[in-house]
Amino acid sequence: MEKLSTLLTSLEPTSDRMGALEAVKPALSSLSRQELVDGLRDVSLLPVFDCLNSGETTLVQTACSVLTHLLSFTDPALVLERYGGLMMRGLTHPDNSVVLLIMKQLSRCVLDDELALLVVQRDMVSTVLEKLDSELEVATEVFGVEYGVFRLYWVGLLAETPAGLPALSKAEVVAQLQGIASRSSILQMRVLDMMVRMATLGEEHLQSVLNTGFLQQLISILHTDDFLLKLNCVDLLTILAMAPHGQKYLESSGVLTTMTSLLEDCPNHPLADILLPGLVKFWGNLAHTRPLHIMTKYPAFLSALVNMVQSEDFTAQSIAFETIGYIGVSLEGKTALVEMGNKMVECIEKLEMLIKDSPTEVKIRAMNALASLIKLDKENQSPELLSLTEAWYRRVPSTMSLVTSIVKQPFLDLRLAAYQLLMVMVGQPWGRGMVMRQPGFCEFLMDRSGERDKRGREEKFRVVEAIVESREAKEILGPDMDMQMRLFVKQGPHYVQVQSQVAYEGE
Repeated sequence: MEKLSTLLTSLEPTSDRMGALEAVKPALSSLSRQELVDGLRDVSLLPVFDCLNSGETTLVQTACSVLTHLLSFTDPALVLERYGGLMMRGLTHPDNSVVLLIMKQLSRCVLDDELALLVVQRDMVSTVLEKLDSELEVATEVFGVEYGVFRLYWVGLLAETPAGLPALSKAEVVAQLQGIASRSSILQMRVLDMMVRMATLGEEHLQSVLNTGFLQQLISILHTDDFLLKLNCVDLLTILAMAPHGQKYLESSGVLTTMTSLLEDCPNHPLADILLPGLVKFWGNLAHTRPLHIMTKYPAFLSALVNMVQSEDFTAQSIAFETIGYIGVSLEGKTALVEMGNKMVECIEKLEMLIKDSPTEVKIRAMNALASLIKLDKENQSPELLSLTEAWYRRVPSTMSLVTSIVKQPFLDLRLAAYQLLMVMVGQPWGRGMVMRQPGFCEFLMDRSGERDKRGREEKFRVVEAIVESREAKEILGPDMDMQMRLFVKQGPHYVQVQSQVAYEGE
């Protein structure tokens, strides 16, 4: 830490500040994380912050990199106490690297209820919200940023603290957000996006957002002629509908009635091909959580799905089947689809054509949809449900021959979708029988040379492993094949047989 202190004290405007900054990380490389945490408590980073005032872009960005590294080892309470004023000024810095650095530190702060209160008391909320009117990389730190499958955002983190929700709902902040939204349609959607995500956090959050009037503003867009805004509105309502309390609000406020009208009128819209997928996604999410209620009470959704399946448009068909599979993956969803009667049977029969003759992406979606429809966990395998999944499978009579062909093709994504379908099949007695009775197929599954990709080998292995665990191979395939499959499973998916060679004298 002495070397760090020396480097930091050398960060004078007249010195080689770039050289000193570049030497910081190597100087700390030999220290453990705990040594860094303990040591940085007694080190002032003000000289590094001062570098952010430079007019040299390279120096500013290097200082940001160093601060990002050092602050990650510093307690957020200490960061806010020592550098809170500097961070406030940093939020208005012309370089986005500085603003992003500050936003990440403020996100760490609002994870703690007491620190969130300090952020509110220091009037930092309004300054952060003004960043909605910035370039997208900065604005998304405020209203939404992706981390894998999760979406975290500063306002959402703050809103989940006791001090955060009241601060974001007070009149001055609402007026500020209305002002930002009025500047352009892009900023309007950023503000509405932020408020919708806030509303999904809980009943109390929904009520607070309702009190601001922003949800009502969002819903009013559905009645306008602005197509792009309407499209964005449908996407945001889909997010709100994913929360149970959001669904309840949408139904009680009459929004679902409006969405039904949009769905019914969609075929007459000049841009129906763009609008319809968003509407189907909205209804599909609702039907996934409450299939019987939605399918029964809102028949327009069912009619739209059937029409999409019967169209000649591959994209429309794949979206429809993806939605049907999403609904039918649950037991209640399967029951709701059975209530469709012949319409459901006719839809499933269309899957065969898509798996057989369509673009690769559509084939993958079709196989995934069929896998979702016939998926049945072991604890739910009653005679009635097993009979249902088998009956649906048999409506696509060439499935087995198609799948055995697809797993031999050189396209990994296709093969993985086929293996997923096979896994669903071998999870049920009727499916295992079909797979094992397919001539030569179990031998193919045990041929490691036929699958060079690691993920492919592992999925292939899982199919064989499921067959072995069922203890049915001996009866259907005979004791010899049963022993081979058991050995295959014991050796694992990546087993490589060693070829030994013996050299003879005179060779």
